[in-house]
Amino acid sequence: ESNDECACAILNLLSKARSCLYNSCNAERKCQYWGLILKLSSFPSDAVRETFVKVIPLIIDDQRLSGVFGANCYLTQNVLFEYFTCDALLYSTSDLFVN
Repeated sequence: ESNDECACAILNLLSKARSCLYNSCNAERKCQYWGLILKLSSFPSDAVRETFVKVIPLIIDDQRLSGVFGANCYLTQNVLFEYFTCDALLYSTSDLFVN
């Protein structure tokens, strides 16, 4: 249960630290940010998934995250992965998709 609480707290912190996504100078940091959110999104806990679905629309301004679509954790992950992939392709390192 403490892992779930930590994961939820990290997701909430990430929503407040989203300004790094708008700094195009640091593609590596953007990829690390997305990577961490992707890892947290795969937690099996309902509490973490609930937090994830609430926090992601605060981080990503995307119409696809509203309504029924946004309430589905797996569909939300697909949108998140799309953003991560776009940023990852701008950063040429071989270990982005590891872990």
